[in-house]
Amino acid sequence: VSRLKDDHSYYIAPWEVTEEDDRIRGDVNFVGIGILFHREEQAILVVYVIPGSPAEKASLKRRDRITHVNGAPLSKDEEEPTGIRGPVGSKVSLTIQSPERASREVVIERGSINSSIFPSAHRLEGDQSIGYLFIPDLWTGDMSQKVEEELNNLLSGGKLSGLVIDLRGNGGGLRTTLEGILGQFITGKVGDFYSQQESYPFTIPKADLYDRLKNVPLVVLVDKGTVSYAEVLAGSLQSRKRAQVVGVASLGNTETIYPYDFEDGSRAWVAQEGFRLPDGVNLEGLGVIPDRVSDKDWTQYTERNDPHIVEALDLLKEAAIK
Repeated sequence: VSRLKDDHSYYIAPWEVTEEDDRIRGDVNFVGIGILFHREEQAILVVYVIPGSPAEKASLKRRDRITHVNGAPLSKDEEEPTGIRGPVGSKVSLTIQSPERASREVVIERGSINSSIFPSAHRLEGDQSIGYLFIPDLWTGDMSQKVEEELNNLLSGGKLSGLVIDLRGNGGGLRTTLEGILGQFITGKVGDFYSQQESYPFTIPKADLYDRLKNVPLVVLVDKGTVSYAEVLAGSLQSRKRAQVVGVASLGNTETIYPYDFEDGSRAWVAQEGFRLPDGVNLEGLGVIPDRVSDKDWTQYTERNDPHIVEALDLLKEAAIK
C-alpha cells in the first residue's frame, strides 16, 4: 500500500477493522475516554465528544486541546498517544486548553465506550432565526437520517432565515450518507465519478425535507480537516450556487477508496475513483476554495466569537438584503 504513494490508500489491522465496522453500523465500541480528535504537532484537538462518555462527564468539548498526558507533553511522533487509552477503570490526568480560558488539569476514569456519533443543531445565540448544523462525519451509517431529524427539529422551531453547516474536521465517509444529506438541499446531477475504466454521473434524489429547505440560504464552513466526501458535499452545494463557503481551502483529498478484506481480518482501502464537478473541476489536490476566506484559527474561539461563524452570519445578512 505504501508503494502506491497516493495519500489515500491505507491498511488497517483486524482490531481496527472491528472498530471501523461498528462505527459504520452506527455503534462506537472501544475502551478509552470517548473523543474523536485531530493530531497536531504539540496537542490533540478534540473534534467530537461521544455522548455519555467519560470525556463528556469531565466536561470536555469540541475545540478543547489536550496538551499533556499524565503531566508529560505529547510526543509529535505518536499518531495516537498511548496514554489516552488504557484498561477500564484506570485513570489518566490530562491538561486541557479550552478556547479563551486558562489551561486546567482533568482526571478521567477510562471506560467502555458504547454509543454512537450524532450530528447536532441549534439556533445561533446572536440570531435565533439562523440555524447551525454540525455534521461530525459521514462514516456513521445512519448519519443522514440523524441529520434529517436535527433539521426537522430546527424547522419546527419557527422561521429559519438561514443555515450554517459546519463540516470543519469532517473526515468524510460513505457515499450513501453523502447522497442522503445532499438530497435535503439539491437534486439532480452534481458531478461525475470516474476511474481508469469508466465515468458515471452522481445524481441526487430528493430527500424528505427538500421542499421545506429549498429557499433557506446556506453557508458551509470548511477547513483543512474537511476531507474526502465532506469536500464533495461542500463543493457540490457551492458549484450549484446553493451555498456559499467560509473558512480556508479544504484538504483536496477526494478520491474514492474501496475496501479489500483479508483472511486474517485486516483490510486494505485502495483509491480507485476520482470526482469532477459539472464544470469539470477536480477537487483532488485543489480542495474547496471558500467564497470568503477566513484564516483565523477558529478552534481558539468559543462558538459565540468564532470568526468563521461571524463571517457566515455576514453573508446570510447580505443575502437577506438582496
